[in-house]
Amino acid sequence: MKFLVGFFLLSFIFLFSLFSFKIIDEYAFTSACYGIGLNVINSILALSLFDLSKNKNTQIFIIANLGGIGIRLFFLLITLIIVIKFLIIDTYAFILVFFIFYFILLIFEIWYFSKFKKKNNI
Repeated sequence: MKFLVGFFLLSFIFLFSLFSFKIIDEYAFTSACYGIGLNVINSILALSLFDLSKNKNTQIFIIANLGGIGIRLFFLLITLIIVIKFLIIDTYAFILVFFIFYFILLIFEIWYFSKFKKKNNI
């Protein structure tokens, strides 16, 4: 969880410095912030579901994590549509930042799960 918070803060500082030096405009900055924010919420939900179910029986673990994947993907799809359709943002910057951070945080989630597996010899 510390990695997630640190990664989010470093990303926001980097974006804010790009915005401060006028390298990116306000629309690109807000678009990137929305993309990062949605992905951080998604990762927090994934790690919370994993932490709640990691010491439970197999059926609860599978329902919580695999069901959580479906619910999280549905949540992301709905929020992507809402953000693109109703907010005044740079759509291309939002999509680019969203998918970059989605895959980076997905790799982090896999690393976190495998770290737990190795730690407990499962």
